[in-house]
Amino acid sequence: MVYAIEPAPSPTSFHELFVRHYERVKALLEAVRSAGLVILAFDESSGDLAGSICLEAREGRPRALIVGRHSEVDLPLPARGELSLRHLAVVLTQGDAADEVRFSVLDLRTRGAFYDEAGRRLEAVTAEGPIFLSCGGYQLFFLPSQTQDCWPDDAEDGWLCIP
Repeated sequence: MVYAIEPAPSPTSFHELFVRHYERVKALLEAVRSAGLVILAFDESSGDLAGSICLEAREGRPRALIVGRHSEVDLPLPARGELSLRHLAVVLTQGDAADEVRFSVLDLRTRGAFYDEAGRRLEAVTAEGPIFLSCGGYQLFFLPSQTQDCWPDDAEDGWLCIP
């Protein structure tokens, strides 16, 4: 059986979305006052924000959430043919310092998996800082909270703050 694989995104699309929606991104990150992870999902076709969620870290306890198009997942996204009912699992743990987080993004055995910023197809990734992924017709920003005390007013300067 042959499956069509979605095309890998252009790395610049993450930048363009970040700059376009910077005020909303900045407001969400500044509203979170504890260590955790802010996830934003943007529709690849329209560039509109399709959903967002914040997962707060808990000392000594991993936290998890599911992303997909099913109405009962933690971050439900509008139905698209490429997005599975339950597409991704995100597992968050607190790092050595109280304000550090580490997280993993895991494909839930879907046909398309997900792509990183360089367009590489992945089935799992672990990070301690911001990452940008694409899957099922959505661009996903995974931004740890409390990594920046004060985000600058300018969107381009905000982009430069991301390691």
